[in-house]
Amino acid sequence: MGRPLVSIITPVLDRVETIGTCLASVAEQTYQPFEHIVVDGGSTDGTLDLLETYRASYPFRWISERDNGMYEAINRGIAMAQGDVLAYLNSDDIYFPWSVDVAVRALGPGPDLVYGDLGVLRPRADGRQAGFNILFYPDFDLRHYSFVGTMGQPTVFWRRSLTEAIGLFDTRYRLIGDCEYWLRAALAGATLQHVPEIMAVEVEHGSTLRATQPARLGDEFKALRAEMKNVIDPPAHMRLLRLKRSLAWRARNLEFLYAMKVRHPRKWRYFVGRLRASGVDVTLRDLGILAPARWRRNATLFADVPQLSRVLGDEGP
Repeated sequence: MGRPLVSIITPVLDRVETIGTCLASVAEQTYQPFEHIVVDGGSTDGTLDLLETYRASYPFRWISERDNGMYEAINRGIAMAQGDVLAYLNSDDIYFPWSVDVAVRALGPGPDLVYGDLGVLRPRADGRQAGFNILFYPDFDLRHYSFVGTMGQPTVFWRRSLTEAIGLFDTRYRLIGDCEYWLRAALAGATLQHVPEIMAVEVEHGSTLRATQPARLGDEFKALRAEMKNVIDPPAHMRLLRLKRSLAWRARNLEFLYAMKVRHPRKWRYFVGRLRASGVDVTLRDLGILAPARWRRNATLFADVPQLSRVLGDEGP
């Protein structure tokens, strides 16, 4: 049996500043075969001209028509997709060259859905070095992901058979339809598995949908968690659980900093390998991210590394 075709869907609307980097990161995948489907919602800012330049450069196609939000666009992409493995990558996020390969190997004959750890890049308008940190995710637990945390959406890959079983994304959600989808998959009996690798970079900027609609974001989380209360009781001691989560995040950061120092790290080996190949190492300054929030301020990983964005892949084509 041959390797499965992977279909990657990117919804986009007026993102000419970021879509090129997203496309380039998909084109650089070491895994074959894959297809990239971009579903544009009627851009008028030059996005379509940029998409046209990529048409013959790798397995890529796009459509442009008005839609009723991101999840309707993703559903259209799924309807066009031919792959046995599905994923979606927003137009301002970035894959690493190993992302698809690691995901397919993790899916293997086992889980229905896999997700990894996520780098978060925060560009600064004043020209200073971009901030960077890593979100480390725990193994899947329905109560945790219903009430405490969310999965790193750009790192998620799942089998088409899962979509055939549970349907498409719920377009009533405008911002957290992905969170609802992963929980719906778990409730349907799917197996969700964490992969200990940095699988993507989320680029945070002031114009992301979640950043520009905080009230709606809060309302959608409130509605989703109210639905989940009909299925599973929320944690009894939320404050204690948040403390546990904070300590676990610091423990994973220490583990990552240690992995940067050993010859053969057990986790995050592709990401560590990329950093080493670029001459990046950890310093004592990196320990600042472990401080309590009120003292941490703008502490970031690799604050002394010039051209960190280039190392992480956040550069135009």
